[in-house]
Amino acid sequence: MANHQTHTRSLSGAQFLLVAANLLKRAFIDAPRTLAKQQFRELERGVAVALPTLQLEDRSAVRFTVVLDHSEFRGTFNYSAFRASLLCLLQVTALQLREPGRAPAVFTDADSGAWVFGLPAHTVAQGLGNVLLLGAAPAEGDCQRLRLLYVDPAQFASTRDRHADAGR
Repeated sequence: MANHQTHTRSLSGAQFLLVAANLLKRAFIDAPRTLAKQQFRELERGVAVALPTLQLEDRSAVRFTVVLDHSEFRGTFNYSAFRASLLCLLQVTALQLREPGRAPAVFTDADSGAWVFGLPAHTVAQGLGNVLLLGAAPAEGDCQRLRLLYVDPAQFASTRDRHADAGR
């Protein structure tokens, strides 16, 4: 049986981002639609969903789970809206990782140790804008927890957009 260890501390931000994006893609995009929707329903209910285990070169393995915070989602939250947001997040991530020498911005909460990548995925659902971000919480034992979270899209509006909205 593979040894379960948490090796994520030795990964760079870009390496961790690549691993996380690939695991999310396998679990929600590449998986059969029935399974992906079932896992989405678990996320929607606040349950942590196990992602495929990552096998390392030394034959050890790293386990990952993912949780979702959709409290800031605008519009009707359903699998199609989630999938569109996740696809956008994966595209934004792929573009970032293709830029050589440019590390993604990472924001850290000093109190909890949780962090979020500064790669906002902007989507529109029923005419309402949404922003999905990817983050992670500190490893719990032998498991690394990813976090998908929707945030208020207003904080990503340009200053000009905010002044235009204030005048309405």
